[in-house]
Amino acid sequence: MDKQHKLIRRFRILVFSLLCSLFILAESGCRRDDDATNQLRINNQTQDTLILQVTKKYISDTPGYQHIMPPKHHYILTKSLHNSGLDIIQENWGNSGDTVEILKDGIIIIKWGGPLRILHDTINHFFNENSWDITQGGKKCKWEIVTFTIYESDLGKIEGN
Repeated sequence: MDKQHKLIRRFRILVFSLLCSLFILAESGCRRDDDATNQLRINNQTQDTLILQVTKKYISDTPGYQHIMPPKHHYILTKSLHNSGLDIIQENWGNSGDTVEILKDGIIIIKWGGPLRILHDTINHFFNENSWDITQGGKKCKWEIVTFTIYESDLGKIEGN
């Protein structure tokens, strides 16, 4: 019986040691960083609080969820592990019926319609490939941050499809 108790005791010590080692490894940087994803950001460079509303018209005519964007802040619209660059836009809003609307004080002041295309680089449009800035991000700069910026000059225009 004494041999059996020693074996059980050694087994418990071994299991406890293994669990402690796994816990230490999990807490010591072996986990994924919070910023370890490709991101699609909308940057509000205006002096106004804006509302971003993204609608997939091919699914429903009901307007999409509204995202509040304070002045001089950005909003992360989506994250992706597998898609990077402009593929994030194409994957999420690649259809011609998709719309992005900017509201101010409950009124639509900008409306952009898909699909993603190449327009002149002087046209700031959500679905214009030339309007997006792609940078590297994350602690090791291996993730892409795709950023669309809304400027004060955009607030005076109403863009249609």
